[in-house]
Amino acid sequence: MKLLLLVVLLLNANGFITGTSQYSDASIQFSLSFFRTAYNLNPTNNCILSPIAIQYSLALLHHAAKRNNTKHLQGTLRLQDRHYSFADGYAPFLNDLGNHALEMITKVFHPQIELNPNLLPVLQAEYSVDVQVEDFSRPEQVVNSVNSWASRFTNGLVGDVFYGGGYSRDANLMIINTLTLNASWEYPLLSVHKDEFRFRNGAKEVDMMQINKGLRSCEIGDLRIVELAYERTSDLSMLFIKSDSQPLEKVVERLDLQMYRTIDEQLYEDRTKLTIPKFTISMGTGARRVLKAMGLGYVFRNDAFDVFLGFSSRLADVYQALKIDIDGSGTRAAAGTYSDHHVRFGLESRYDGPFVFVIRKNSTKDIVFIGHYSSDV
Repeated sequence: MKLLLLVVLLLNANGFITGTSQYSDASIQFSLSFFRTAYNLNPTNNCILSPIAIQYSLALLHHAAKRNNTKHLQGTLRLQDRHYSFADGYAPFLNDLGNHALEMITKVFHPQIELNPNLLPVLQAEYSVDVQVEDFSRPEQVVNSVNSWASRFTNGLVGDVFYGGGYSRDANLMIINTLTLNASWEYPLLSVHKDEFRFRNGAKEVDMMQINKGLRSCEIGDLRIVELAYERTSDLSMLFIKSDSQPLEKVVERLDLQMYRTIDEQLYEDRTKLTIPKFTISMGTGARRVLKAMGLGYVFRNDAFDVFLGFSSRLADVYQALKIDIDGSGTRAAAGTYSDHHVRFGLESRYDGPFVFVIRKNSTKDIVFIGHYSSDV
């Protein structure tokens, strides 16, 4: 049996690249379910995730899944049959990559062992995946090759891909999927002053930013939602979601597909004075526990895939290392593995306590990044 290691990278980029995709309830459900599950497993630390990148990476393996796993993956990933490509369903999203807001790059590193003939042509023809042979008996050489590739394709923004963990020395195939974001706000925010932010582990003064413009917002019961747009050509925006009376876990619990639709339907534009913290979140997380809790434990079984010709294989791990920067000019989201006269305002929204944030495509509602800011650690 051969071991298979899946590596997901979400990186920072110097430019903007934009994409569009079909409105996909399945994709949004996967993202929200992944976020809720990850939160429940570790509610105390700040978090940023890109579930759609994991979903896309799993779809690459769909073409090599054992037949008893195929239907499970089809249901999870919204695939119609064994020969259906996830890239087909997300063609608009993927084909427009290379514009100026999002960019996705995928590469496979594998040993000098013949791959499943049904897999390699699909990876290269349908997903435009670059494939490179490596000597996996020399882990240091593999790490150096991966680091060199990541550095080259991210203009040096990512170098030590495996820094902090994520690399399994008994793995002998890696799928690296990079999703990059660097976006400017439509209207820059002003750094105003230090103010108190009520973290779950105590209050502390932080740098707060402010904007007073026509913004889309809504109130749903005790939930307060404000949408902050990135520059118009990016087709991206960021939702800030909080409750005035309920703890963050109750907000996360309620954030399902129906609530997401309701938020989108009820957003309306009004003069809004928005105050949010300037923050950075850096984290590394293994997604294995999350996927198992979501009912996807079968992808880690010994005979889950036929990636290699003549050998069964399993997924060894899924790992994301991520970073997001929120400041007055915009957002830089990154991850590596193994974003003056008196004027009237209609609403005032202060995000000075725990909140959820969602970075999404405006035209399709697809969730690109999702996370929460709640802890001073």
